[in-house]
Amino acid sequence: MMLSIRHAWISAVVAGWWAVAGPAVALTPQIKDEAGLFKPATVQKADPELRDLQRRYHCSVLVETVATFPGEKSRPPLPLPGLRTPSDESVTRWAKERAQAAGEYDVYLLICKEPLRVRVVARGEALSVQDARELRNRIERGLEKNKDFDAALLTGIEVLRGSLDAKLHPPANHSAVGWLWILGIIASILALWLVVGLRAKLDTRGCGASGHFLPCLFGGMFGMATGHWIYESLFGNWTAAPPTPPGPAHAPEVPAGDEETVQDPDYAGTEDAHRGDF
Repeated sequence: MMLSIRHAWISAVVAGWWAVAGPAVALTPQIKDEAGLFKPATVQKADPELRDLQRRYHCSVLVETVATFPGEKSRPPLPLPGLRTPSDESVTRWAKERAQAAGEYDVYLLICKEPLRVRVVARGEALSVQDARELRNRIERGLEKNKDFDAALLTGIEVLRGSLDAKLHPPANHSAVGWLWILGIIASILALWLVVGLRAKLDTRGCGASGHFLPCLFGGMFGMATGHWIYESLFGNWTAAPPTPPGPAHAPEVPAGDEETVQDPDYAGTEDAHRGDF
């Protein structure tokens, strides 16, 4: 009984080890140069780079080269009628089939010599569609320019490294910071504008002494004519008429009928004197 339990435990450990170690061995980064496009020194230089990509970014890469597309014949010096090159869809489908047959590699890079085609097949989220297209375009442009397969391979590895590093360490979002700078500049200009308007209110024209704060403020910001127009448009209907200052005091007028007659004392005495003569 104890022996059977021990055997079962050992079998479980071995099965677990194979489950973990098996895919790691199968997914070792490698270069399969079946078409013989690369120099041995280039392959020796590229192998450590691919292993470093797996160690740093957990991305397994397989690079394969083939001499010709299946069923493709060598091209004659002059094109012949009826000779057709494979379509891009057929090359892409062929690359996906080879990538699936090779194993669960994160990035599969296929270089076909005849016709010259490059395909990148990424598994899952290892590479975005844009990054895979950029990797393919960089390699194709290098090959179309000088047919240097060694340089194209090393360039492709560097491009792939840059994409993986950007994915692991995304750059900071500078758009929000840029908008904050713009809003800060606008706020500063408005504040300066307001200060200029307040300064114009207290200038030597006596605007502050008159008590018209808002007209002077708008006048300092937009010009006197425009400022007064804005003030009248916004607040003209709400402003109460200023009180009329009191004028000089006047004595009340007495009606003519209420006037008292004041007799001349000399005349009165004379009348009394005449009165005594009779």
